[in-house]
Amino acid sequence: MPAPFSLITGGHPRRAHCRSLARVVGAALLLSACFDVDSRDPWASAGADAGADADGTSTIGGSGQSPGDSADNPTGADSTDTDTQDSSTADSGTSGGTTAGSSGASPVCGDGMVDPGEDCDDANADALDGCVNDCRQGPIGVAIDPTTPVTLPLQGNPTGGDATDHACPEGEVVIGIRGTAEDWLYQLRVVCGVVELVDEGNPALHISESTVLPLRGGSPTGSMYDSMCPPDHAVVGFGGRAGAWLDQLFLRCAPLTVADQGSAWSLEIGAVTDLMPVGSPGGNVFGAATCPANAVATISNIRHGEWIDAFGLTCMPISLLF
Repeated sequence: MPAPFSLITGGHPRRAHCRSLARVVGAALLLSACFDVDSRDPWASAGADAGADADGTSTIGGSGQSPGDSADNPTGADSTDTDTQDSSTADSGTSGGTTAGSSGASPVCGDGMVDPGEDCDDANADALDGCVNDCRQGPIGVAIDPTTPVTLPLQGNPTGGDATDHACPEGEVVIGIRGTAEDWLYQLRVVCGVVELVDEGNPALHISESTVLPLRGGSPTGSMYDSMCPPDHAVVGFGGRAGAWLDQLFLRCAPLTVADQGSAWSLEIGAVTDLMPVGSPGGNVFGAATCPANAVATISNIRHGEWIDAFGLTCMPISLLF
């Protein structure tokens, strides 16, 4: 009986069997390759890994590198995170610089620069150089204006004796009188004081005795008197009693001060004080005479012979010099 394989394939039965077996094995291998394709496809594996990442960052294979990484970054650190950190640091530095610039030091009086709200800034503590210590324009001295004098009328005998006018030196004002008196004024001399602008942190005025004008009158008898204004005061008027001669005389004094009015400085003459009279209560009272506002006595007008016949004053405006 012939072999079974001869019915399936012609020729040698063992060869036909081997060829059939090879076909079966080949088909099995091919099918196995189709079903196992993912295990040999790195991109498909990468997709599976990406789906498994908890932070949602895509990775290639199992290396942990992002698409932007290269061989220069073997640690696999996320370059995006690094960039973000650098950007944050840069922003922080920029913000700090802006804050420092915008919060620059406020203008300071005394820095030598004229800032808004300052009249001047000379960077020193001298209050008398035209720029006071709070950077406002300030005075540099005192001015007495001789061009507009005002003469107070003579009191006493306007025609007796000889007329003599004595003026205080430039920059000085009348601050008192000295002489002798009994029943009337026998002798009289005028005392002048220099007016100075002084630095007391801010400008201020000081008056100090300076010049004693010549003695007038003849008789050295009687009692001596010394009638002087208080410190830093000037004579601004006079009053008294008179008949044939000058029986009694008193001076009117007022303080001179520098007034700070915020936007400006000015010289002010304060309240008037009458000194105690010298002489006797004889003769008749004559009304007190006072200089105009902002003026002080700088010249004495005297008529005299053996005694003092009449007395008067000439006033001049006084102000700050800028």
